[in-house]
Amino acid sequence: MKKLPFTVIGFFDETGDIFIDHVTAPNALSAIGQSARKRENQDTVYVCALRGELTEGVDLDCAGQGIVYGSTVISQPDVFPIS
Repeated sequence: MKKLPFTVIGFFDETGDIFIDHVTAPNALSAIGQSARKRENQDTVYVCALRGELTEGVDLDCAGQGIVYGSTVISQPDVFPIS
C-alpha cells in the first residue's frame, strides 16, 4: 500500500494544548494510529488527520495554543473579526 503524508491534529486532555504530528501512512485512520503510538504515554485526544504535510502559520492557523471555545471567539471580535 502506498504511504502518503498526513498532518494529525489533536490536543492534550489535561492542558488543552494543541499538537500537530506529521506522519506517512496509507490512510487517515492509520495516520492517527501512528500518532497515538508515538504519544502512547500522553493523555491525547484526536481531532483529525489531513492529507499533506501542513505547517501551522503557513497552511493552517489554530485559534490559539490550546482549544478555544466558541463563546471566547464571539466575545473577541478584535482577535476573530467577522468579515
